[in-house]
Formats: sequence, C-alpha cells, structure tokens
Amino acid sequence: MEFVFSLVTDQLNVKICQIQPNESFYLEKYPLNTIDRERLLFFSNKEKKLEFLAGRACAWEVTEYKVEFECFENTPPKAECGFLSLAHTNGYAAAAYHKTKKIGIDIERQNRNIRNNILKRFANYDELSNIKTNKDKLKLWCAKEAVYKAGHTKGLEFKTNVKIRWLKTGHGVGTIEYLKNLQSFHLTYFEREEIVCVIAIEI
Repeated sequence: MEFVFSLVTDQLNVKICQIQPNESFYLEKYPLNTIDRERLLFFSNKEKKLEFLAGRACAWEVTEYKVEFECFENTPPKAECGFLSLAHTNGYAAAAYHKTKKIGIDIERQNRNIRNNILKRFANYDELSNIKTNKDKLKLWCAKEAVYKAGHTKGLEFKTNVKIRWLKTGHGVGTIEYLKNLQSFHLTYFEREEIVCVIAIEI
C-alpha cells in the first residue's frame, strides 16, 4: 500500500494513505476476522465501508500486523502492546502507533469549511483569539480530536475540558482537565497534499 505520509522511529509509526476505490484491494492483503466481516455487511454506504477497510489496513501497517480489532466498537483500538489511534476523512485514512505512550491522530481535508457557529461550540475564548483563517480552525479541531482520542476519557466537553496551546509553528500542548485530573500531550501539526493532520502524544 502506498502512503502520502509515513513517519517511523524506534517508538513511533504513523502512516496516512489515500483510500483505494475497491474493497478487494484491502480484503486480499488485510483479511478481516469474523467479527469485522459481519460488521462490514452492515455498511450501506460504499465510502464508509472503504474508510473502515482502509483504517484497518493502516492499523495493520503501523503495528506490523499486531493488532486486536474486536475492541473497535466502543473503545479505542488496541495493539498487542503499545497504543494505537485511527482517523479518516473524505478519501484518506491514517493510523498512529506508539510503543509506550498514549497517542491520538486526526486528519481533515484542507477544503473543509468550518463555520463560525460550529467553531464557537468547541473553541474557548483563548483559542478563538488565535483563529485567523479556516486552516487555523481545522488545525484546532484536529488537535482537539487527537487529544480526545489519546486521552480516551468519557464525558468530555471539547470547549471546556480539552484545551490547546500552540507553542511554535507545528508544535503545541494539549491538555484534558476533567474531574480534578490532568493529562498533557505534545502536539505536532503538519500538512500533506490535500490534508491537515495533528498527532498527540502523551507527555
């Protein structure tokens, strides 16, 4: 499978792919277990079905084919060890894996328009003051999603419990403050072709 972005270190593996237009491309190389084969039958939308398959293909790749898919329904995906996060947007899928730290990834198409009334639902006052362009909105949304996925804490409000602070171009800190608990994550932002992406890694 070809990737539009790939980052591999001793601890981290991140891959983003452009979704292929046919199911057989994935099913021949990345076979599904019984549960996922049954789940695939319930997808009525072809695009959603391909996103499902592409996300799992990316998960296989970043974990070197060591992943448990049964847990995907209501809890985060799991590798045999370490931490795994998936994301997809129109035409693209991504996965990020870290051997020892909680991780989250989110991607969006650069041409997605976030209206101001939507922005105000997830951005606090300080975050709003730093918004100048639609790309700033996408960057903030991806950061909040990535932090949320990495922290996996139920009951969060994006506007009040998930906070983003950019330190310099491409990097920042995301925090989850909830029920007197604090989690912090290092943020990395980048752009590739038609997409923007944020990766959150536990500090």
